[in-house]
Amino acid sequence: MRALPGCDWCDLKAGKDFLALKGGHWDWIASNPPFSRFRDFLRKAGFAIVELCALPVPPKWPRFGIELTAGWLRRGWQGSIAHTRLGDGPGKSGQG
Repeated sequence: MRALPGCDWCDLKAGKDFLALKGGHWDWIASNPPFSRFRDFLRKAGFAIVELCALPVPPKWPRFGIELTAGWLRRGWQGSIAHTRLGDGPGKSGQG
């Protein structure tokens, strides 16, 4: 990556699969992970989900049963996963 010289990078289209890398330790990962293999991705990266936050989408967007979600991942996290919805306000969380 030109923006971060010296960093590791992966791109399936370039034939470099993150899940196939040997070894490695990553403090930060910027990704659009493969959701069909999300658990494998988390295990490989050493991260766990701390919080999932559902984001509002425009009313005219098509509905496919999945929401636009932001996730907070943290190395070594072993607690429960918080589920929130943007716009619930402080101290409120969704059930999920």
